[in-house]
Amino acid sequence: MAELTEFIRCPLESIDEYDIAVLNIRCAQGLPGSENIDERRLIGWLDRAARKVKSETRRHWYRFNDSPNTYKNSPGYFCCYFLLQVLQEDFGVRYNPARVCDTQFQDPKCFDPDFRDSRDLFIHGMIDGPGGTCASMPVLYVAVGRRLGYPLKLVETRGHLFVRWDDPEGKCFLVPERFNIEGSGEGIGSYDDDHYRTWPEPWSEIDEAEGWYLNSLTPFEELASFLANRGHCLLDNGRLGDAVQAYGWASTLLPGDKRYGQLAAVMQQRLVAQQQYEIERLIEANRLNRERQLRMFACPPVPRMPGSLERRAKSATEAVSAPKLKWHEAMMKYNSELMEWNRQNQTGRAHGIPPSPPRPGIDCDF
Repeated sequence: MAELTEFIRCPLESIDEYDIAVLNIRCAQGLPGSENIDERRLIGWLDRAARKVKSETRRHWYRFNDSPNTYKNSPGYFCCYFLLQVLQEDFGVRYNPARVCDTQFQDPKCFDPDFRDSRDLFIHGMIDGPGGTCASMPVLYVAVGRRLGYPLKLVETRGHLFVRWDDPEGKCFLVPERFNIEGSGEGIGSYDDDHYRTWPEPWSEIDEAEGWYLNSLTPFEELASFLANRGHCLLDNGRLGDAVQAYGWASTLLPGDKRYGQLAAVMQQRLVAQQQYEIERLIEANRLNRERQLRMFACPPVPRMPGSLERRAKSATEAVSAPKLKWHEAMMKYNSELMEWNRQNQTGRAHGIPPSPPRPGIDCDF
């Protein structure tokens, strides 16, 4: 876990105390679309947004006093109403228009959308980019709301993320409240838990049995979901090794969650297969290169002629039995053969390589 701690730049023991926005931004670092991320500036944007939301909520509190039924008789709902209204109207928070028009992205049965751009998965897409998605908009709402002391939680359902006001003890307004907030479209919506059992996609039997969904996420679960989103982005960008690392971190944070463990295992198998394929391609490329080099440097047979190398390549028996020349005689013969080879080389009739000088004690007496 030291590697993950270094990556997110905070000890895991203090995750509960860390700003959800900081963790989300750090999980986006190094991804396509995050090249211009400035953490301090983004956090400053969130702080300014929180101050504006606080001011507008106080300024309009009379509306709740005059007509509480309009806001479900809930001070928490009233706060969430103005939280989303200010962020959407005054700060331009919206769903990415390009994704709204993307039929594949909006298809609830498509659980493999194109996530190559990190701005579709992390909050900087709404601050610096064209907009967010249901993977990032709830995170931004929670990040701003927690700055105001709101008891907001992230909640997952199949293929979707939303916000929950989770204050069962009534610590915020002395009124126990727990309700869901849907803010991925325009304005605000609120649906009960049963709505998310069938939307945007009905749960499977495994979903029901494992109990993954409709729980208020803990800080570790929030971080694991951000790391999984990082893995999705890396995977869609062809960075399989880095994706395996991100899924592995998520699985290590939540060893009891089979989703992350299965993702990490499947992608690890794919990575091993990809590496094996690349090794086989490299071996085949090396074999072809060797064959090409052999053809390139292959020489035609050297004709038998006076002074040629073939005439000098006698059998071992003949070499032993034949008397060796004196060194000065061998040098005279070598010079003669070299001059003959040079002459033929100038006319383009030389074959093979130039003759080699005699080796004292081997080719001639020393």
